[in-house]
Amino acid sequence: MSTGKDGIRKLLCLAFFQAGWFACVLSAAAGKPELGAVSILSWVTVYVFTTHDYRNELLLIGSALAIGYLFDSALALTGILGFSEQALTTIGSPSTYWMLALWINLAAILRTALDWLSGRFVMAALLGGIIGPPSYLAGEHLGALHLGESLYLTIACVAVEWALAMPLLVWISDKLSQASSANTDEEIK
Repeated sequence: MSTGKDGIRKLLCLAFFQAGWFACVLSAAAGKPELGAVSILSWVTVYVFTTHDYRNELLLIGSALAIGYLFDSALALTGILGFSEQALTTIGSPSTYWMLALWINLAAILRTALDWLSGRFVMAALLGGIIGPPSYLAGEHLGALHLGESLYLTIACVAVEWALAMPLLVWISDKLSQASSANTDEEIK
């Protein structure tokens, strides 16, 4: 059961997550992708270093970066995902650094606002498959990226990407939480 402090922390993380998403996508669409990336890195840095388990938070973020980079780069290399001219960056290619910042943004809410997904891998896959495509469609409508010519194929590919990524990230988060609990138990003895 969440305490009042936990509930407030979850709500704050969700609010910063959503604000970070908009800042990142809108700044990329405006040709200033560094602004959104810095906004996400700022809030996530504060978040990470105010947790009791910052090492594992950093490992989770690193895992999300690797998974996001591989998945989004695969979509970019196949032409399913592209970036508008003003949002294209050489750093992070074939993906972009602002897209990587969005994966950092997601990682930061996995152990707070999305902690209810712990151990629920089918639910995580369903959630990922459902929320992934609208996020990419919104990014396209806001002018930060463009999706492949076949909308159905693109939506299917993004849904599969997220249906794989979310349970994988939840599994990694669970493993890191178990390791953290084991270390805490050893310290108590």
